[in-house]
Amino acid sequence: MSSLFEFHFEKVPQRTKDLCVKYPWFTTLLEDDTLHPVRTPGRQPETYTLCRLFSKTLNTENTLSACQSFFKEPTSAIISFQQPPLENYLGEFQSFYAIGSDLDGYEGICHGGLLSAALDHTMAVLAGAYPGGKHAYTKNLRIEFQRPLRTPGAMLCRAWMTKAEGRKMWVTGRVEDENGDSYLTAEGLLLKGGQVKL
Repeated sequence: MSSLFEFHFEKVPQRTKDLCVKYPWFTTLLEDDTLHPVRTPGRQPETYTLCRLFSKTLNTENTLSACQSFFKEPTSAIISFQQPPLENYLGEFQSFYAIGSDLDGYEGICHGGLLSAALDHTMAVLAGAYPGGKHAYTKNLRIEFQRPLRTPGAMLCRAWMTKAEGRKMWVTGRVEDENGDSYLTAEGLLLKGGQVKL
């Protein structure tokens, strides 16, 4: 398939399937012909050291034990509009996570900061895959929490780029359950390329 975004498309690893099949809605994602499996940047501990939080620290049996990402292209009908619906503007990126109890903020409840970090990571991966540079950095992020996520469990982070202008990219996102109900939503401005100033 062709895509404006620079993703590494690959089959879902068997280990990921084995860890996620206990969630029936993961199988539903696999069977969706509009979702194309891609490698999630930042989840390869042996080869990816830029974001150790997701490649190492949160890549354990009791934290984020599994992650699988997908890309969904906008339809040709949507692309033909001069002002397409924002959620479909430049395609959609999704990351499914299996969540362990070591991420609890309260017993049986995932820490809200983890949800924010996972969605921010998903939004940055989408922006980073847009042509014009290898990485994207969050300039600002507005988060709104709707309800808690129970652990152990699973979540789906979804992100849409709504506008791109030079180095600036505007991205929206949400963390959902199997019914599409949100745990939190976010809007962010991300910057493409350059170096992080310390």
